Amino acid sequence: MFRADLHTHTTFSDGTCDPKELILLAKEKGLDGLAITDHDNVDAFFEVKTFAKDKLPLLCGIELSCEHVSKSVHVLGYGFDPDIMRDFCVHFLELRMQRNEKICRNLQNAGFKISLDALKGSYKKALGRPQIANYLVETKQISSFQQAFVQYIGNHASCYVEGYRLSIQEAIEKIHLANGKALIAHPHLLKDPILFKELIAMPFDGIEAYYASFTKSQCLPFLEVANQKQWIVTGGSDFHGNIKSNMLGSSFTNEETFSELYV
Repeated sequence: MFRADLHTHTTFSDGTCDPKELILLAKEKGLDGLAITDHDNVDAFFEVKTFAKDKLPLLCGIELSCEHVSKSVHVLGYGFDPDIMRDFCVHFLELRMQRNEKICRNLQNAGFKISLDALKGSYKKALGRPQIANYLVETKQISSFQQAFVQYIGNHASCYVEGYRLSIQEAIEKIHLANGKALIAHPHLLKDPILFKELIAMPFDGIEAYYASFTKSQCLPFLEVANQKQWIVTGGSDFHGNIKSNMLGSSFTNEETFSELYV
């Protein structure tokens, strides 16, 4: 049976595997296809697309961080022109650096020895919270990666800084302008029925109905929505490496859908 995991993250956003490690792990897991969907950038795709050629088909994807009525919503994009999307994401890189600098200042105020320049000297590619956590561990200022997130830089922890978020309408528009498909990410995690009702009225192309280790019965409501709206249905693990328990390949997309998106 064909299995393609269409929701994964690397060290180019908040994952702990670098892109090559992720490709090799996907091959080891017996996956037939993969999408890297780092937050707000497509840099990992350009880093690893040549390496992946003789390993497995690699679909360029993205997970855009959005906000709707003050609530966090993520939008997945697939099948777009990677160059157009990369140009759009340059703005996000600037905002990410501003956020990193604020987190560093908060950590300094909490007594840590850290700066944005020191981080840039240690990490030449992506720079975000996973790299900040690694730096604190490597410089022996905390004992573990998990401690960094739980006590200091995880969501709503003492040194956390909220990231910039697009409107959902803008995210869909950017994906469509790059000739891609826009999907609702992990609707299973949306607890507000009014929010979900508003989302499915927007011009999405599909929904991530299969997610992580959720059972088929838990996925059924989203499959019914997709059927009613004639939307694309995808599945993905939301794999982040050792920062989350989601296992690579725990949910997947079938061959027909993968082929439709793999352009």
